[in-house]
Amino acid sequence: MNPFQHRKELISFGAFLVSLLFFVPPAHSLIIPPDPFESTDRFALLSPAPDGTITHVSVKVKAPGPDPLGPGELWALLQYKLPGNNKFFSSASSPINIQELGTANSTLIEFDVSNEPMPANAYHRKLHIYYQASPETLPLEVAEYRPEQLLFSP
Repeated sequence: MNPFQHRKELISFGAFLVSLLFFVPPAHSLIIPPDPFESTDRFALLSPAPDGTITHVSVKVKAPGPDPLGPGELWALLQYKLPGNNKFFSSASSPINIQELGTANSTLIEFDVSNEPMPANAYHRKLHIYYQASPETLPLEVAEYRPEQLLFSP
């Protein structure tokens, strides 16, 4: 038996592994649990219509500061860009009346943006959630979701 046979096999196997690391592009995947809000409120779920436009957005929100927010309205603002255009477009949801938004537990809320749906070919998407106590007060941003935090529901 040739004592160098195993050494040659190890060297060729090592060269194969090195070539895999350097020449095969890495793949990224995100495994989404059945309920993406089960353990975190860092994601928003975009629900597309059959034509691909985004008509509903689900998020878990809570009051941003140390104090709960009283009665008022919550609404969502989707911002995005379209191919061939470098400016941002917006889609606003219908307001949702709330009695209170606590600081300890997040509340699951679904916003309806079907009046101004986000097109299917939109990119660089952002989502802002606002609270407004009354029409006379300025809106308070409760949450902001970056593009990597926006997940599509199946």
